Amino acid sequence: MSSVGSGSASTGASIGSEATHTTDIKAPLWDRVTILEKPKTGGGNALWRCKYCPMQKLSSYTRVEAHLLQKGRQGIGKCPNVTYEMLSDMRKEIERCKDLVERSKTKTVSLPTAPSSSNTADTNKRNKRGPVSPSTCFGCIPILKLWLMWAVGNEGMRWLRSLWISLN
Repeated sequence: MSSVGSGSASTGASIGSEATHTTDIKAPLWDRVTILEKPKTGGGNALWRCKYCPMQKLSSYTRVEAHLLQKGRQGIGKCPNVTYEMLSDMRKEIERCKDLVERSKTKTVSLPTAPSSSNTADTNKRNKRGPVSPSTCFGCIPILKLWLMWAVGNEGMRWLRSLWISLN
């Protein structure tokens, strides 16, 4: 059986009582029709014949899906020989393939970006001033203040602040 579709990913699948075969995970229903003529380019319309009824069409995968899944108003007739069991199996296969496609997608992880031109200008200014002093290792909080907060706690800091304000 031939497989037509835009994706090259495929997997071995066993559907119901059918033998194991290669299924295009982006277009699994191509296995349910016979491809008579492949499109000349990667995508587009293919000439196919339904394996369950005598319908033969030149159309895209979307129409194959509409025909086999008995979707109305898609520009193609519903397949009269697809049973409820077959319909259920096809829907399960489509869901399974969608899950496989979703799992196979690359996951993006945000990484630190290179500094932009405005960040570079800030960095250059900082470098011109000299190295960062040890008293401001924690941003704008001097080490002495951090030590005092640790040593005397918040109450002591309030008292020291009020004393400093009264002296100035």
